[in-house]
Amino acid sequence: MEEITGYVVAYYACFIQLVKDPSILDLRSNPFLMIVSVRLAQVFFAISLISWALQHFILGEFVTGRPPLWPEALPGKLLFAYACGIILLVAGISILTHWKPILTVTCAGMIILVWAALRNIYALIISLDYGIILTNTNKALTIGFGALLVASTFRDTEPTVTKSLLQRIIDRLAPLSKYFIGLFLLVSGIQHFLFASFVKFLVPAWIPFPEFWTYLAGVALIAGGLGIITNIQRKLAATLSGYMIFIWLIVLHIPRALGAEGNANEVTAVFEALATSSLLFIIAMTSNREQKDEDLSSR
Repeated sequence: MEEITGYVVAYYACFIQLVKDPSILDLRSNPFLMIVSVRLAQVFFAISLISWALQHFILGEFVTGRPPLWPEALPGKLLFAYACGIILLVAGISILTHWKPILTVTCAGMIILVWAALRNIYALIISLDYGIILTNTNKALTIGFGALLVASTFRDTEPTVTKSLLQRIIDRLAPLSKYFIGLFLLVSGIQHFLFASFVKFLVPAWIPFPEFWTYLAGVALIAGGLGIITNIQRKLAATLSGYMIFIWLIVLHIPRALGAEGNANEVTAVFEALATSSLLFIIAMTSNREQKDEDLSSR
């Protein structure tokens, strides 16, 4: 108990110091916070797409975005999984090679939105489940719209599609990604409190005081989500949230995938964390440009 109290006092002291001097976390005065470039974030997302594609081939199922189970009365499950796996694979390779990434990544994103996000939304409405179904819905929306966000980062490298219908669609939909990602963080943070008895068991055994870290992570997720949604310190919120989730990738998700808990779901979660952190880094790195575009469009 004394050690927990010490942690709380330490974090409170840090908070007071931040209130007194917010420049401590000013990205302009602390460039080390932005060591992840847009290109590296693109590569992270490509790795996730390729990994999910391989899972489609190995498992014979559509796993990206965690859609509901395949309808038993509907034939073609294996064919659909393989076909979508090919599209995801091509999209991931396109990001790495700069071969038509706008087209291929947009196609991948739309497939995830249609097959995973919409079906999860329907399941959510039917069940009103604020646990796993809500989480899967937010994951599908984050990854699907996130793919459109990644596609939008290539608009300067593909001048031939700058004025095309495809690019106009991306320009309309990609900005929505930050709101869905922010909502994902916000809801996940609230779920840390609602399901604390479950979440605390996800904390690695070698880290003491799992309940403390469960609640602290919940607060951090809520703060990050609100910052991104409301545009209050969006760049800072996205940056710190991106690093936080990337740390969880190393400390939590990879060990679980490789350990006794390892299964297909844990492997999927590894690349969900990698993709989410990459999208947060892209939001952080492109926030200034997006603000300029909004200012120009409002004139």
